[in-house]
Amino acid sequence: GAVTINLADASTSAKGAASFNSNFFSTSSGAVSLASTLVTDTLTVQSNNTTDPFFVLYNRTDDAAGATLKFDKARGADAQDDDVIGNILFSGFDDGTPSTQDYGKIESTVADATSGQEAGNLNFYVPSYDGVLTKGLSLLGDTNADGEVDVTIAAGAASTTIISGDLTVTGDITSVGDDVSVGDNILLTSAAGKLQFTGTAGGGNEGVMY
Repeated sequence: GAVTINLADASTSAKGAASFNSNFFSTSSGAVSLASTLVTDTLTVQSNNTTDPFFVLYNRTDDAAGATLKFDKARGADAQDDDVIGNILFSGFDDGTPSTQDYGKIESTVADATSGQEAGNLNFYVPSYDGVLTKGLSLLGDTNADGEVDVTIAAGAASTTIISGDLTVTGDITSVGDDVSVGDNILLTSAAGKLQFTGTAGGGNEGVMY
């Protein structure tokens, strides 16, 4: 015959009957496994140990490929320019109350959603003095030419960009907003290299000043 056991629902303080939430677990032939897709708004992993939590994607396949962390944005309709595909946000406390402060963000957006000429934008933000996240580096897939990525570095005319080591420019330096200070020699290595001063008609006081 059949046996019926009546149990109260389990809780954090009492044993009892428990069930597995189908948003997180799947059950087949009595076997319970973690669901391949977790349906939830927020998932938090918390630890009180130093340098933890530690999140690892471990690929042990004997080939040259590696693990992937993927952010997937699906409207259920056509994508739009400037859609945010995903964010990585770095947050902590300030020394006030304390209160929560965002100290960095990496953002991926759609630069051009047009089929056949899709382009993306990857932006890096840090707060600048007032705690407001400010874009300091932008990688923009060109929206009108194949194989080009435009890079914008720093924010504001007073920002400083430091390059340790050599800088190689394969194209032209087309514009300099102000003075250029060079710590060593300027070498014209081309056989046809010239130092050229180009001004307006009638002369613009171009020249070499010692």
